[in-house]
Amino acid sequence: MALMRRQSLVKFDAPLCETIVDTPKPNGAEVLVRIERCGLCHSDLHIQDGYADLGGGKKLDTTRGMVLPFTLGHEIAGVVEEVGPDASKALIGTKRAVFPWIGCGQCRDCANGDENLCVKQRFLGVSIDGGFATHVLVPDAKYLLDYDPLPVNQAATLMCSGVTAYGALKRLVDRPRQRNLLLIGLGGVGMMGLSFAQAMFKQNITVADLNPAARETVITPRIWSSRCIGTVRTLRYPANLAIDFTPAAYIASSSASTSAMFTTVPSRTAREAADPSPGRIGNARFDASMPCALTP
Repeated sequence: MALMRRQSLVKFDAPLCETIVDTPKPNGAEVLVRIERCGLCHSDLHIQDGYADLGGGKKLDTTRGMVLPFTLGHEIAGVVEEVGPDASKALIGTKRAVFPWIGCGQCRDCANGDENLCVKQRFLGVSIDGGFATHVLVPDAKYLLDYDPLPVNQAATLMCSGVTAYGALKRLVDRPRQRNLLLIGLGGVGMMGLSFAQAMFKQNITVADLNPAARETVITPRIWSSRCIGTVRTLRYPANLAIDFTPAAYIASSSASTSAMFTTVPSRTAREAADPSPGRIGNARFDASMPCALTP
C-alpha cells in the first residue's frame, strides 16, 4: 500500500514532525485528494501553540479534545486521486478545492445547510486530519469545489479567509440604506473582505486598523486598483454598515464554529468607534483617535 506523509502536531508548543502512515482508502462517498496546496492560517498556529492569547493575561485553550499526532491545515486544494464506491469515478483526476467546514450531516443545522454551526463538526485540520500532508480523506464528494479558472494558490486560501469574508459581506447586500461601509481590521480576512467588498458594493468603503502598514497597503496602487487610492486620515465619518474582521471579534463570539468569524459583533476596538446598540449591524462613527483609510 502507498504511504502518506504528514507534517503532524505531535506535541503542543513544538515544531511539527513528519509522520508516515498508510494512505487511507476511501469508503462510501469518501474521496481521497492528493494535495497540491494547503495554506497556513493563523488558527493553525493557535492550535499548534495550544492556546490563543486573549489579551490581559487570558488564554483560550485549544488543546481540548485533541488526540495527537494530528494533522493541521484546512485551506486545501488538490487533485482527486481515488473515490469510494458511492462517489462518481468521473471525479478522478479533476482539480478541486476542499470545503473544510464539515458537520455531522445529521443535525438540524446540517439539514439547513449550516454545517459550520454543527456542534458535532468534523472540520478538516481542526477536528479531523487536514491538509499538511500528501493526501487528505474528504468525507463526501459534495465538499469538493471546481475552482477553474482560479490559480490553485488562491483557490486554497478562499476556503478559509475567502468564505469568512464573503459570508459576512453577503449578509449586507440586501440591507436598505447602504450609505457607507466600514471594515474594521486589515489582516488576512480583512484584506480579502476589502477585495470582495469593492466588487459587491457601489458605495465608498472605509477601513480601520491600528497598524499603519496595513492602512498604507490599501492605498498602494501596486496592490489595489485605482479605485482604492485614497488618503490615510483620521475621520469622524458616519457608517451605517460595519463589519469587524479583528481577531477579538472572532474570540468574543466564538462557539467553536467557523460562523463565529462571520461576525458583526463589535470588538473592543470597534466599540470605541461604534454605537453598540442591540440589533444594529452598524451606526459607527470614528473617534478622533481611530486611524483609518478612505478607499474611494
